[in-house]
Amino acid sequence: MSIEGLTLKGYNLPLIQLAFRKPPYGKEQAHYDPLVGLRMYGPYKAVNVNILHIKIKQWSDELSSEIFEALSNLISNILDEYLKKAGARVKIEDEELDSLKDIISEDHDLQKRIVGDLESIVNRHKDSVILAYLPRHKLGSHISEKIYAKIKALGLQIGFITQLYSKKVVDATKKHVKKEEDSESYGAILRNISLNILAKAGGIPWALYNELEYDIVIGLSWSLKKLYEYSTGPAVKYYGVVHTFSRIGVWEAFKAFICGSKEKFLLDALWESLNYIIKTDLPRREIKYRRVLIMTRERLKSEYLESLSKHLKDEYGYSLDVAMVSTHIPVRMYDLSVNTYLVPSGLYFFESEESAYIVTTGRRRDVKYTGIGVPKPVRVSVLYSSDGKFEALRRTLKATYALTAMNWRSFWGSLRLPTPIHYSKLVARSFLLMEEVDIKNAFVKHGDYLYKPQKYEDRPWFI
Repeated sequence: MSIEGLTLKGYNLPLIQLAFRKPPYGKEQAHYDPLVGLRMYGPYKAVNVNILHIKIKQWSDELSSEIFEALSNLISNILDEYLKKAGARVKIEDEELDSLKDIISEDHDLQKRIVGDLESIVNRHKDSVILAYLPRHKLGSHISEKIYAKIKALGLQIGFITQLYSKKVVDATKKHVKKEEDSESYGAILRNISLNILAKAGGIPWALYNELEYDIVIGLSWSLKKLYEYSTGPAVKYYGVVHTFSRIGVWEAFKAFICGSKEKFLLDALWESLNYIIKTDLPRREIKYRRVLIMTRERLKSEYLESLSKHLKDEYGYSLDVAMVSTHIPVRMYDLSVNTYLVPSGLYFFESEESAYIVTTGRRRDVKYTGIGVPKPVRVSVLYSSDGKFEALRRTLKATYALTAMNWRSFWGSLRLPTPIHYSKLVARSFLLMEEVDIKNAFVKHGDYLYKPQKYEDRPWFI
């Protein structure tokens, strides 16, 4: 690769192998394609999946009883295909609710009645993933996002996980009912929603076959939100998220933090969140590498990282790597030897001893390319390492690439960002959409800045 006369030598990381169901004897079964692996071997961890499909009377003109039932059957069949090898089952029940839109009604009596009806239904179907239709095309993005945020917050407060679906899912179901020729696109829509339900039910669809060189990976992200709480004007706060992943790339849990907009408050909140994870999560783990990786999109002060590293080393004997992964870089890569110009996935170039470019999407020989455009690389920079930055850069490049494959939201197409950062972005955005009263009801404060959800700290309710 040449940039304004600078020539860089490129290297390729091997394809990412994923792990699936472990047979009675032997190691987990592996495949490069998540869908093929799931269908051939079954999930890494199988669970019984209970689904409550709620029919919203308010939108019965959009979703007929025939299509409603057909969708339940299709999802049941897809999940059964994944789970049957492990002896797990799928159970789908249905109920009716007058309205979903009225959970955000300004008529407080009406809102209270609808929320009460929903809670009553949920209590009759404990431990079920709630499946419901949300016609975003009809409501518009603003109303849809308010309903989405409200029902997610209610779920964390009351104790249920939702899987909302749009007109695309309804159209895909209609296509199957009419027995029209199926396309890969429509197959993807129904398979992806089934994948989301499996993960939300507590299953682990797949893991990394080859371990990362870290005992724990922590993803950080935060967003700024204006609050009009006082007559003196708006207050600005940070709403942040900390996700933890295991050394086989499996999402484990998340914590949140809320603080004022001054940098000192942000650093204090990050310290409290990370310190809590270190104290509560690390002692429970099987120790192998004695190394922690923090991934972020933002640059953090070196003196803060040095202090955190010292605490981690002195108290627990762990080394620390901190990597910043950026997508906003003025670099494009092309392979002129192929007609698509797509460079191979996993291609990387060292920029210095502290930073490198890596292609996390692109041409792959193991799965069919899904048409997401000419790949732009991401830039991985080592902000801190207690073991030497160049060796840390090699480790973090491997981890960045491997963790793009651990997204349980979709089978097709790799993420540009590693999943710890991607998931953190998703939840940070959810905080922007939630009303303050809903956040206070859904989360419990621990310490000065740290918040934990009332329910489902260890379920990916946000995917």
